Order: sequence, then structure tokens, then C-alpha cells
Amino acid sequence: MDLSRQHDLLPERLLRDVCVTIIGVGGIGSFLALLLSKMGIPKIVVWDDDVVDTTNPSSQFYRPSDDGRLKVVALKEIVVFSTAAVTAIPRRFTGAEKPK
Repeated sequence: MDLSRQHDLLPERLLRDVCVTIIGVGGIGSFLALLLSKMGIPKIVVWDDDVVDTTNPSSQFYRPSDDGRLKVVALKEIVVFSTAAVTAIPRRFTGAEKPK
């Protein structure tokens, strides 16, 4: 993905080592992952143990064909167009783990 148009606003060198962890990829987290990947964030870690169901595509960033799939797996596949390396963790974040 060509991000050169935004490099004068957000230089690539400032993002090189950035890693963002998103806990929960539902109505907010799924879109946040999309936006961060389009901004050029190079590493995104997503945590969620939920699966996509038929009500999700209307309010979350999933496709009807994702029904029954783990949200983090479907999201990683959807965001593949970007240069972001997405790490999908299909578990509930309990707070005992250290986010990457």
C-alpha cells in the first residue's frame, strides 16, 4: 500500500517501531484496526475470543461470509491489503497478560 501521500504529515521513520495492541475487535476495535493499518502502523496485535455472527456485519467491520469464524482471524485476512503485520490472538485478554 502506498502511504507516500501522508508521509509529510506522519513520517514513516516515526512509525517504524510502533506496535499497537487492540483488545476486542468488535464495533470499535475492528474499525480501529482498519484505520491504524491505513495510517501505516507497521505492527498491530489484536485480542478477542469471539466469533463473527450474523448480526456483526451491520455494525462491525466483517463480511457476511465471515459468519462463524474467529473475529481476529477474519480481521487479519481483511486487513491484508495494508503493510501492517497483524498478530491475531484468539483469546480473551484478562489483564494478566502483558500486551506486546
